[in-house]
Amino acid sequence: MEHWLDSHERAGQNDRRRGRGRRRHHFYRRVLAARRARSGCALATLLKRRFDATGEGRLWLGADGSTYGSLGTSEADLQVEEHLPEVLVCERGLVCALDPSAKLGETAEVFIEPFLPEPVLYVFGGGHVGGQICALAKNVGFRVVLIDDRPTFANPERHPQADECLVAGMEEVFADLPIDDQSYIIAATRGHQHDEIVVEAAIKTPARYIGMLGSERKKLILWRRIAERGGDSQRLDAVFAPIGFNIGADTPAEIAVSVVAELIEQRRGTPKVWKTKRKTHGG
Repeated sequence: MEHWLDSHERAGQNDRRRGRGRRRHHFYRRVLAARRARSGCALATLLKRRFDATGEGRLWLGADGSTYGSLGTSEADLQVEEHLPEVLVCERGLVCALDPSAKLGETAEVFIEPFLPEPVLYVFGGGHVGGQICALAKNVGFRVVLIDDRPTFANPERHPQADECLVAGMEEVFADLPIDDQSYIIAATRGHQHDEIVVEAAIKTPARYIGMLGSERKKLILWRRIAERGGDSQRLDAVFAPIGFNIGADTPAEIAVSVVAELIEQRRGTPKVWKTKRKTHGG
């Protein structure tokens, strides 16, 4: 998406040199600004109408409720604004027919295209499975940050696909991570104690997805201990454990496929439907 936005930025620069496209440039500049601020937005474009409406035929909508431009009438703009939450959650473009009350004719259609910050995956644990998850997640569009308290397991030579490798304590590092609602966290450390630390710290963040590698038995033990220390039970219930789809995965690469498939489902599909009891590989 960054390359796509950059191309529009260059096109806008060419248009300005020719004295055209100044307003179009403002739309894509707002998209870029929102993305860099890690805030969601959408661009609505009028595709089909019975007659020419006044205005640009394009509307920028920010996740904070701000807007820029117009589809031609305030009624049309309000109708499109109602679709914004759905588009941002599903991260999919939407073509919708406007109601005649939009005053753009009975055949008016609008394409609403979402733009969200690059999703960031924080993988705690640089072992075989964690490394395979990093490599595959990078290939499907995640920015990947690998974290381990052992220098030999958190370095670019061992994990060249990771955008960043951090050598840090599993708990202390959370204070320095810019975790937001486009962040995904996976606990795949070398032992129960470290996974417990990661999950307990992760449920205090606004991360969109939190998952732990391992077995159902391991989850029950750790969840009970975290709850006894006052961990948010509702947030804890939303943690994916065991992570990954049940595809009979055995090798680290196969396990990574099952895990990253789940990440994609949560990013593209139904991120608010938590699935905490799926049977998968042991840990």
